[in-house]
Amino acid sequence: MLKKAVLLPVLLTSSVAFAQQADEGFYGGIKGGAYEVEEGQFKFSDGMLGAFGGYKFNKNFAVEAEHMNFLGDSDRAGGGDITGRVSGDVWAASLVPTMPLTDKWDLFGKAGLARLDNSARFRGPEGFINNTSRETEFLYGVGLQWKQDNMFVRGEIQSTSDAPDFMIYSVGVGMRF
Repeated sequence: MLKKAVLLPVLLTSSVAFAQQADEGFYGGIKGGAYEVEEGQFKFSDGMLGAFGGYKFNKNFAVEAEHMNFLGDSDRAGGGDITGRVSGDVWAASLVPTMPLTDKWDLFGKAGLARLDNSARFRGPEGFINNTSRETEFLYGVGLQWKQDNMFVRGEIQSTSDAPDFMIYSVGVGMRF
């Protein structure tokens, strides 16, 4: 009887600890989507590819790093006879608070810093305009994530302190390790 009395609390405690750890640890994934940039009369939108990784401390909090590459080579511009190309990269580190909605769905936010490296070349009636910039800005976003075992799928919207002139929309697939 004493063995059962000792064994039962140990089994319950270890199963609760395992259930809590299932939503903790390292994770990583890839994502793709689109970005929009608007600067005065210039407006571009094109594809984006990225990768992300992080560490989830518990079901409500994680830290994450990511890299996004703007596929660029866009020949679309705001209108008239102005054309151009935009390309660039974003490197970001964020805090990721998460609110579980159900056992399969999470709502999450992002707040952090992003390093934007971009170049733009425009051609208009007044000739060529070349612009290269490197900026560090506040990054924020919101997303919805569906999870199954160690896999997850997420959709998110991100921007920087330069919003609404710069928006990123993406869908990603990831795995917890």
